[in-house]
Amino acid sequence: MYLKSFSTSHVLLFHTPDSISAMPKSQGVAQRKIYAQLTYFCLVGLAGTAVHYAVLLAMVQLVGVPVVASAMGFVLGASISFILSHRFIFVSAASYKETVLKFFGVTSAGLVLNVCIVTVCITMFKLHYLVAQIVATGIVLIWNFSGNRIWTFSKEKA
Repeated sequence: MYLKSFSTSHVLLFHTPDSISAMPKSQGVAQRKIYAQLTYFCLVGLAGTAVHYAVLLAMVQLVGVPVVASAMGFVLGASISFILSHRFIFVSAASYKETVLKFFGVTSAGLVLNVCIVTVCITMFKLHYLVAQIVATGIVLIWNFSGNRIWTFSKEKA
């Protein structure tokens, strides 16, 4: 079990597959580990998404261009997600510099995907920018989790 402490009085536990007792025993160890990481990734993603949407809403009011506002929010939200993911979710033997570069490589592709989805949803499907962003968020979540799990944080500590 990985033990991450926010302070001496607040402790957050991150489980290895062996310690996830709530999951069905029929699931393989690898499946349980992926499930746990995805669950924590989604929780951490809430913080990044909150920042993303706050910037999106504020910038649409200030600038009036939803796609630009979405991109700005995405970058800030991704930064929050990296910090929390690196610290609390994925355990990697890779150097911090290598991890940052890989994370933002995956995230850059996610940003392009996000902008394309928001643009298509607004221009072709005439969706409200917030609905377009919700669609993009769901799709990019899958991309970011997969890319980061498979590539960014692929070197596990022994």
